[in-house]
Amino acid sequence: MRAARLAPLALLGGLWGCVIKEGLPALDDQGAPGGLAARPDAAGGDLDGDGRSVEEGDCDDAAFTVHPGRPEVCGDGVDQDCDGADLPCAAVDADGDGYAPAEGDCDDADPAASPARLETCGDGVDQDCNGADLACDALDMDGDGVSAADGDCDEGSARVFPGADDRCGDGVDQDCDGADAPCAPPPPPPPPPSPEDGDGDGASAAAGDCDDAEPAVSPRAAEGCGGAAAGRDDDCDGYPDEGCPGDPRTPTAAFAAGPSLLGSALADPAACARDPSVDENCDEVPQREVRLSAFAIDVHEVTQGQYARCVQTGRCTPPTRVAGVESSARFGDPAYADYPVTWVRQAQAEAYCAWLGGRLPTEAEWERAARGGAPLEERLYLRAGEAPSCPGVNVASCVGDLAPVMSSPADRTAQGVHDLLGNAHELVAGWYDPTYYARAPAQDPPPVGEAAERDQVPVRGGGHRAAAAFSAITYRGFRLLMRQRGALPDVGFRCAFGR
Repeated sequence: MRAARLAPLALLGGLWGCVIKEGLPALDDQGAPGGLAARPDAAGGDLDGDGRSVEEGDCDDAAFTVHPGRPEVCGDGVDQDCDGADLPCAAVDADGDGYAPAEGDCDDADPAASPARLETCGDGVDQDCNGADLACDALDMDGDGVSAADGDCDEGSARVFPGADDRCGDGVDQDCDGADAPCAPPPPPPPPPSPEDGDGDGASAAAGDCDDAEPAVSPRAAEGCGGAAAGRDDDCDGYPDEGCPGDPRTPTAAFAAGPSLLGSALADPAACARDPSVDENCDEVPQREVRLSAFAIDVHEVTQGQYARCVQTGRCTPPTRVAGVESSARFGDPAYADYPVTWVRQAQAEAYCAWLGGRLPTEAEWERAARGGAPLEERLYLRAGEAPSCPGVNVASCVGDLAPVMSSPADRTAQGVHDLLGNAHELVAGWYDPTYYARAPAQDPPPVGEAAERDQVPVRGGGHRAAAAFSAITYRGFRLLMRQRGALPDVGFRCAFGR
């Protein structure tokens, strides 16, 4: 009975199949309707039945699987979508994380790996595709601005970091120099200077004679060079042998009074005014045109050898020494005399510059020096549209360490100011205030006078460990979290003079 019911259906199916075969052309071995090319009425039409003719962009009208809008198969040598080329597989985002291998995805089979991912330290996986897993000791776990890799000896305490004030006798090594500071009795006060002129040169110790037993030394004397005067501060200005051959002070570049841009246009000032955290570039806006008085600035960062001269006179204190951190032990080593001095606090940098009759530059002066011969040109780097790169600039860990000053040929302005984009970041004057540009005066914007955020100070310029993006001449160093009392292995300084 069941077979009898199926028989008419089978017969109908057979008839239907005949109708279909009569109504459509046979398919060729590519799945396209065959025999159309021989039909006179097919000229200029859709030969392969894929809905597109040659006139409509079909780049292979003999292949049913090739036409505009067809999904492309990468790497097969066939241009399925007729865009002019086969799709390279490197341009395909296989794991759906928004990045293809050609866009920097280092593992296109894992959606947890892409240039936009946050890195998990110490797991052996390069989540952010920067070429290496993040070492956990490179993270600042306690928010004091210094990681274990930079010498923080207690990442569980924000009060312990290199350069912190070490409270004597409490058993805690707050400044990470390897030992708690001993509590020594205060030294007796020095005797008052004698009102008598001990050496008969017309000036007593009370009147500023810095060696009242040597008649050739007094505030009235001229600085001598060579012989008995070598290394001696003849004019009692605190600096021996100025102007003599071998004077270790840095040459300066002079800048005339005039206008200069301050800041960038990388963020929306209105949005930043409502919420300064909306964009990491909010501290660079609004971009202002300010006017600066004439000033001069060192053509390179202060070196280890130059700073050592100040320490020898007693006018400066040695850089911070951190137990177990090799870079902090370099001070005094002649092999590093021409390297930037680092591991110094802002107050130490100020003392050195004051010893020479100068000061730390303001943020506006530092940026003016970096803008070179085009102070009103909108740009991010020394030359417009030219981001720093190795080997011309010491950035992005390509050298792996600090280098001697003035050794990067592409890191130089037309005025001869070196090392603004890389090598060592640089301390400038005042406190860091992310909203300062909105209210800074238009004439000679002074340093910020009060702490505004985390007791942080501004740091300008790129560094040898920093990405090229942080070598912008407008970058204010917010990511470094540099405390006023802090010291870091890749932060140095240069001096300014005038005004």
